[in-house]
Amino acid sequence: MNAIIPSERKENILRLIRKEKVITIGNIMDRFQVSKVTVHRILNELENDQLLVKVRGGARIIETPKFETRFSIRLRNYISEKTEIAKKAMGFINDGDSIFLESSTTSYYLARALSALDNVHLTVITNGPEVAAELGKAPNIHVIVTGGELEQEVNALVGPLTLYAIEKLQFSKVFFTSVAVSPRGVMTSLSLLFDVKRKLVETGQELNLIVDSSKFNGAAPHVIASLSQLSRIITDSKIPPETVDVFEKLGVEVIH
Repeated sequence: MNAIIPSERKENILRLIRKEKVITIGNIMDRFQVSKVTVHRILNELENDQLLVKVRGGARIIETPKFETRFSIRLRNYISEKTEIAKKAMGFINDGDSIFLESSTTSYYLARALSALDNVHLTVITNGPEVAAELGKAPNIHVIVTGGELEQEVNALVGPLTLYAIEKLQFSKVFFTSVAVSPRGVMTSLSLLFDVKRKLVETGQELNLIVDSSKFNGAAPHVIASLSQLSRIITDSKIPPETVDVFEKLGVEVIH
């Protein structure tokens, strides 16, 4: 029976390898008190995620490009939380669904989880190039990309063409994110994404907000939606119980 690898341990090992640049398997075993088999399993997973390269007796980090976008940086943050959210979000996606998956790093992890399925037929519309590329690995997923202008910092298609596609295409479920959510509503700090998010809120029949627990009770300038417009919030298990209580008393289902 394979040992269960806590996602926190994997992130801690990745953090150590980033610091050391090159590390031996024995060093990891000593630092984290884990077996050689477990270390190899973790390193294999991290290599599959293209975060490191295994070398003889250890691993070395993959150096990040000189030009990094906000998207590429955020993609490496809160990995365990986003992976957990993706697994929970899949419980609200059914065979035959037509959904909109908004460009975000959390959506990327949901796309990766969906692309691993071989028994679900979906139509997924997205304004995220990275999301589309990940979904393109699954033969049973019909992927539609909205078109529009590429905003490189957030790796999202925006502008009039994107809004037109959202208005004309048919989908029932929306999975989108935000930089902050509070009793005030769902918020974003980027005006260039505001129109796209608002159009999704206006168009979608079922609105699923997918945000990690760090986004709660923050603030941002642009309100995308009120809490009453949401079907549910899907987050990770690190959200404080008292925060869940506040939102549930306001009538919002919080999946955590």
